[in-house]
Amino acid sequence: MTSDEMIGKNRVEDIRWLCSLSESELDLLISVKKMAIQRSSFIEQHFLSDKEEEISTQWKNTVTVDGRL
Repeated sequence: MTSDEMIGKNRVEDIRWLCSLSESELDLLISVKKMAIQRSSFIEQHFLSDKEEEISTQWKNTVTVDGRL
Protein backbone atom coordinates (compact mmCIF):
# COMPACT_ATOMS: atom_id res chain seq x y z
CA MET A 1 0.00 0.00 0.00
CA THR A 2 1.43 3.36 -1.01
CA SER A 3 1.47 6.39 1.26
CA ASP A 4 -1.08 8.09 -1.03
CA GLU A 5 -3.47 5.16 -0.55
CA MET A 6 -3.01 5.31 3.22
CA ILE A 7 -3.56 9.08 3.41
CA GLY A 8 -6.60 9.10 1.12
CA LYS A 9 -8.49 12.37 1.38
CA ASN A 10 -6.83 13.37 4.67
CA ARG A 11 -4.47 16.32 4.81
CA VAL A 12 -0.87 15.66 5.82
CA GLU A 13 -1.19 18.30 8.56
CA ASP A 14 -4.15 16.45 10.07
CA ILE A 15 -2.28 13.15 10.07
CA ARG A 16 0.73 14.78 11.72
CA TRP A 17 -1.52 16.31 14.37
CA LEU A 18 -3.19 12.96 15.09
CA CYS A 19 0.21 11.26 15.34
CA SER A 20 1.35 13.88 17.85
CA LEU A 21 -1.51 13.13 20.27
CA SER A 22 -1.01 11.01 23.36
CA GLU A 23 -2.96 7.81 23.90
CA SER A 24 -5.28 9.49 26.41
CA GLU A 25 -5.96 12.35 23.98
CA LEU A 26 -6.80 9.85 21.24
CA ASP A 27 -9.08 7.98 23.66
CA LEU A 28 -10.88 11.24 24.41
CA LEU A 29 -11.37 12.02 20.71
CA ILE A 30 -12.69 8.52 20.04
CA SER A 31 -15.08 8.79 22.99
CA VAL A 32 -16.39 12.16 21.77
CA LYS A 33 -16.88 10.71 18.28
CA LYS A 34 -18.83 7.74 19.67
CA MET A 35 -20.96 10.04 21.81
CA ALA A 36 -21.71 12.30 18.82
CA ILE A 37 -22.74 9.29 16.71
CA GLN A 38 -25.01 7.98 19.49
CA ARG A 39 -26.56 11.40 20.00
CA SER A 40 -27.21 11.93 16.30
CA SER A 41 -28.80 8.48 16.11
CA PHE A 42 -31.03 9.34 19.10
CA ILE A 43 -32.04 12.66 17.53
CA GLU A 44 -32.75 11.00 14.17
CA GLN A 45 -34.97 8.38 15.82
CA HIS A 46 -37.00 11.06 17.60
CA PHE A 47 -37.23 13.13 14.41
CA LEU A 48 -38.53 10.14 12.45
CA SER A 49 -40.93 9.24 15.26
CA ASP A 50 -42.29 12.80 15.32
CA LYS A 51 -42.68 12.79 11.53
CA GLU A 52 -44.50 9.45 11.63
CA GLU A 53 -46.87 10.81 14.29
CA GLU A 54 -47.43 13.99 12.28
CA ILE A 55 -48.26 12.04 9.12
CA SER A 56 -50.56 9.73 11.07
CA THR A 57 -52.38 12.72 12.58
CA GLN A 58 -52.74 14.37 9.18
CA TRP A 59 -54.10 11.13 7.74
CA LYS A 60 -56.67 10.80 10.56
CA ASN A 61 -57.74 14.43 10.12
CA THR A 62 -58.17 13.92 6.37
CA VAL A 63 -60.33 10.85 6.88
CA THR A 64 -62.39 12.58 9.59
CA VAL A 65 -62.98 15.76 7.57
CA ASP A 66 -63.77 14.05 4.28
CA GLY A 67 -65.50 11.03 5.76
CA ARG A 68 -63.70 8.90 3.20
CA LEU A 69 -60.20 7.92 2.18
